Amino acid sequence: FFRFSEGQWGELADLGFSTSFTVCLSHAGVKGVTPWAKRILGLHRVPGTGYMVVWVTGPEPTSQMLECSEDALMDQLQVLMGSLCPNVEGSTVPRAQSVLRTGWTQDEFTKGSWSYIAKKSGKGDIDILGRPEGGNLYFAGEATHPMYFGTMHGAFMSGEREAERILKKGC
Repeated sequence: FFRFSEGQWGELADLGFSTSFTVCLSHAGVKGVTPWAKRILGLHRVPGTGYMVVWVTGPEPTSQMLECSEDALMDQLQVLMGSLCPNVEGSTVPRAQSVLRTGWTQDEFTKGSWSYIAKKSGKGDIDILGRPEGGNLYFAGEATHPMYFGTMHGAFMSGEREAERILKKGC
């Protein structure tokens, strides 16, 4: 996750980064971008937050990304985003204010896995997974978000959802 201020989102929207899009850079000739950044598959704004989710694929690129400093990550994202809007005359892409990242791919229990919906499953099954049980047991995680299952921002947003349920209950 890369965090931008509200004012920066206005600038990003003017450059075409208002919601989300998928990019494929693994073979692109983007200059000044490190190998891990060339494996970014998508940039997605997390609704209702100041965060942009950046999808990096593959074990080597994710390991390289985890070894980088936060400043290096923010610099690389700025270069990458600038390369995606070369037709905007004199544009300066705002630099993210901070980085939030996980070691998901190095977790000994998950190894970077995530959920998917089987052929005979649907939104109803996801709703069941995210339903509280017994009044005191709450479930969050990417597999419980009806729209963003299989994603880090789905996990984040489902955690917020469950926190709100608990607070409304007065626990």
